Amino acid sequence: SRRTGVEKRMSRERIDSWCERGIVWLALLLLWVGPVGFGAARMPEFLIVQGLGALALLLWLLRLWIHPRPRLFWPPACWFVLALVFYATLRYWRADVEYVARMELARVVLYGGLFLLCVNNACHRESIRLLVYGLVALGTLEAGYAAYQYLTHDPRIWGAQRPADYLERGSGTYICPNHLAGLLEMILPLALAFTVASRARPLPRILMGYGALMMAAGIALSLSRGGWISAGFGLLTLLALLARTARQWLALALFVVLLGAIGALLYSRSVGMQARLHEMRESLTRLDQSTRYGLASAAWRMWRDHPWFGVGPAHYDVRFRGYRGEHAMLQGRPGRAHNDYLNLLADWGLTGAALVLAIVAAVAFSLARHWNRLRRIRG
Repeated sequence: SRRTGVEKRMSRERIDSWCERGIVWLALLLLWVGPVGFGAARMPEFLIVQGLGALALLLWLLRLWIHPRPRLFWPPACWFVLALVFYATLRYWRADVEYVARMELARVVLYGGLFLLCVNNACHRESIRLLVYGLVALGTLEAGYAAYQYLTHDPRIWGAQRPADYLERGSGTYICPNHLAGLLEMILPLALAFTVASRARPLPRILMGYGALMMAAGIALSLSRGGWISAGFGLLTLLALLARTARQWLALALFVVLLGAIGALLYSRSVGMQARLHEMRESLTRLDQSTRYGLASAAWRMWRDHPWFGVGPAHYDVRFRGYRGEHAMLQGRPGRAHNDYLNLLADWGLTGAALVLAIVAAVAFSLARHWNRLRRIRG
């Protein structure tokens, strides 16, 4: 009987280990399929991402079921993630256009579930390292493809036609180059931190450093001015937080200076980059005639009319005609406000913005609380 109990326990542990690995691999595959499939903006690609998320959730439920004493890792941020999903569900039931709100709710539920999955199942060092390697590899390949597009003006992505305005910019597997810059600016600090501060062998760190350089070049060649600013801010923040010793600080500082020098060289040789900065200066001098100012102004007025709960999930596009104004350059269906912060306020109101801010604050609080212990482990 005792031997049977030991065998059952070992069998459960083996199944639990397989499920954990399956969840991590599914999460990594999901993180690849989304960006590679046009950012999962279209329904076919999003359904694949949704299916991968459902499979990972089933494996997590199996882990909880077979474990004799299931435990949940539940930092404070998880409560706010659940609150945001609950709030999104309530707003869905009160939305003006049910289909639009349902599509947005599906994304909120999927991304909230993915957050909880990774927090509870990607806990071991091997799982975290796999996710890091996978994301940096994705960013490197996307940046390489963006460089190819910038040099050749390739008009197609997976057979889809790129807009003429984007042919001189690198967008990777995204249609909009700004979206590629948003992806790379999130992965770049991760690759740089691994290069400078990890205890991995030299070869993986060298490859990570190469990936960081490629992603920095990809951000530059996307010609996304917001991407340049965000990447620079992220690197400076990393420099302030991560450097523990003078050697690490010097390595990070030299890397940032190297990126700045490469950026200056590209700027001096690229007519497109110079034109983008010139356009930004021109738009700042006449904001009232800027298309993006008109989009942001409409979002601001939507929020002023619906301050607490917003106009509805993804309803900025639905309500835009009523707030378009007299600007002749504004399109009838812009999709989004081209400003994530104002778009958040317009769609979800102060309540939704407060929940998102609470998630960020909770993650920052947990990081600050365990920062000294993490630094000792890393050292």
